[in-house]
Amino acid sequence: MLDAPVSGGEPKAIDGTLSVMVGGDKAIFDKYYDLMKAMAGFSGAYRRYRRRQRHKTG
Repeated sequence: MLDAPVSGGEPKAIDGTLSVMVGGDKAIFDKYYDLMKAMAGFSGAYRRYRRRQRHKTG
């Protein structure tokens, strides 16, 4: 699984310069790197994704 929020709106989507912040498994990131690079002009930054549950009481 990759967590990859996207920012930049329609103009950046059209010209392929979206900002995509990706976290997840490195092997999956590497597999889809070319696809993400086509959308975002990737620099190759990567961060391991950790699932966390937060419970709110009150």
